[in-house]
Amino acid sequence: MKITGNSAPVASEKEVYILLTIDATDIEEVRHWFQDFCNRHPLEVMFVADIKGKPPLERPIGLAVLIKFTTSALKSCILEMQEELQRHGNWRCELMRADWIEIKSFEKAANESKRKVQTDGRISFKAHRYYITQRLRGEEVELKIDNSNLKIYYNGTLVKTFTGISKEEQC
Repeated sequence: MKITGNSAPVASEKEVYILLTIDATDIEEVRHWFQDFCNRHPLEVMFVADIKGKPPLERPIGLAVLIKFTTSALKSCILEMQEELQRHGNWRCELMRADWIEIKSFEKAANESKRKVQTDGRISFKAHRYYITQRLRGEEVELKIDNSNLKIYYNGTLVKTFTGISKEEQC
């Protein structure tokens, strides 16, 4: 395992962000290990994503995770994580301090799936306006894209579906 990163101070001395990447042939095994590790330690997972192979493979070949640690738990968690990862000789791992990430931008992107319904009953998403309903004006709705469909939820209930969202709009 290789640990990289710079020694610049993080935005808050109480929180440290770590980026972990694992390349492995059995991604389900990696996910299972990571979930088990999370259940045993005081950390907050900010982001989890598959690392996919180039076409034509396009199957998951790894996992990337952004984790927020408290400084009090950091050293013991990292040492235990390194020890556990070394037991998996066929996994290639990288662990780096992620203080180079603009955390405010990251948190904004995470909330980008929410929109406030305007007075005319519409929301804006990816340079388009969509009519939801005037009954929800002023309320916040959640957006999810599923198989080229934009689904709008209010308090967990599906209220509207727009079909045929292009790939450019999904990104």
